Amino acid sequence: MDSVKYSIVIPLYNEESGLAVLVERLQEIMAQFDGPAEVVMVDDGSTDGSAEIARRRAESDPRFILIRVPNGGPGFSRNRGIE
Repeated sequence: MDSVKYSIVIPLYNEESGLAVLVERLQEIMAQFDGPAEVVMVDDGSTDGSAEIARRRAESDPRFILIRVPNGGPGFSRNRGIE
C-alpha cells in the first residue's frame, strides 16, 4: 500500500473465536484514521480457522494484509509484520 500512514500488526495463532469480531472493530477504527492505514495480520501457523478468516478479509479489503509464517511465537510474528 503506497503512502501508508498507520500500520497495525496483529500476530495470530489459533485466534478463531475472537478474530472475526476483532477484524470488524479494526475496520471501524480504520475508518476514523486521518490518512491511509493498513492492518498486517501475521498467521503464526494456526491450526484452527484463523488464517481462513484473515485470508477472506485480506481478499475483500486491500487495507488488510495476510502474511503466513511458520510457528515462531508472537515476537517472531510481530517482527515479520513490521518488515
